[in-house]
Amino acid sequence: MKIKSYIFILLITVIIFSLIAFSTNAAPNVKEDKDIYIIFSEYSLVAPFHIAAAYGFAIQLERMGIRSAVMDAGSVMQRQLEMIDDAITRGASAIVIFPMDSDALSVAVKKCNEANIPVISIDRSINGGIVTTTLQSDNVEAGRKVAREFVVQFKKKGLKEFNLIQLRGQLGSSPSQDRDKGFWEIMNLNPDIKVNLIAKAACEWDPAKAMEATLANLTAHPEINAIYYEADTMAPGIFAAIDQLGLLVPQSDPKHIINGGVDGDKHGLESIRSGLMDVDISQMPHSQGMIAAYLAYHAVKYGSEGLPSQLFFDTQTLTPENISSFGSSLWGDLPIGGAKIPDELKKLLLK
Repeated sequence: MKIKSYIFILLITVIIFSLIAFSTNAAPNVKEDKDIYIIFSEYSLVAPFHIAAAYGFAIQLERMGIRSAVMDAGSVMQRQLEMIDDAITRGASAIVIFPMDSDALSVAVKKCNEANIPVISIDRSINGGIVTTTLQSDNVEAGRKVAREFVVQFKKKGLKEFNLIQLRGQLGSSPSQDRDKGFWEIMNLNPDIKVNLIAKAACEWDPAKAMEATLANLTAHPEINAIYYEADTMAPGIFAAIDQLGLLVPQSDPKHIINGGVDGDKHGLESIRSGLMDVDISQMPHSQGMIAAYLAYHAVKYGSEGLPSQLFFDTQTLTPENISSFGSSLWGDLPIGGAKIPDELKKLLLK
């Protein structure tokens, strides 16, 4: 494990135990805290990453005896804004936001600021208003890690040119922007490999749109030998398109298209283990949700002063060669690593 990983784990451990200590040296006093009500505003409970983050949030507050609820905007930006207005009206003590758009959610954050409601942002930044803490993966580094493994795989095959399609997420989100930035930082550092960007499609994390873009481009450009997708949530659609063209084969097959993305969900881990995916960057959504819950509680109980403005979570590079070394410790191996919403989370959903 890299030194950076050790530092990250130590930091998170210190934060957790510090917050427990602040919470009356053991756990919150339920009688004192019975009026605290923390709401998680999720823009879409479809992707496993989102489900895992919301689940971590909900389970942690349940353990602490703090009342909580989850709002699902169903991937509709206006709906998320309206639901945050509703959360304010409902008397939320703090709001954890998984924002659909980093710019658009600034309006909601400013309303929370006016109502003196602390805001914690998870997975991505919000470009306006005052956010107590933003928790997110180091997405620039995640993009770099995918690119580094792509270069390794290309050199193994003795290839001289990348004929690449890149399937973007939601262009207004910081993860998409950062993963794009990191990927091309590395690609542009390898003058010995020529990169032909055949297409760059905005698929908004949607597997159906990713399937359509993959099928169209592979049909029009059979020379494509690499696909970079910015999140595993799009991978099922991408793999379906590749399979339709008879190209869904493991690394050992000459027809194999080098591919990889970011998340480490159940589908991603299965694809890595079968050799169909070359690299997957595993995140820590469950931990992000848990720590967001602690920070939100602390901001209500003791104020926001002293809390970190930003926390970056490290990621792990997974390949068919190293996946066995992780055992079953990855979040994608947990029941929350798939697309099913756990019953414990369903009961907290507000309409």
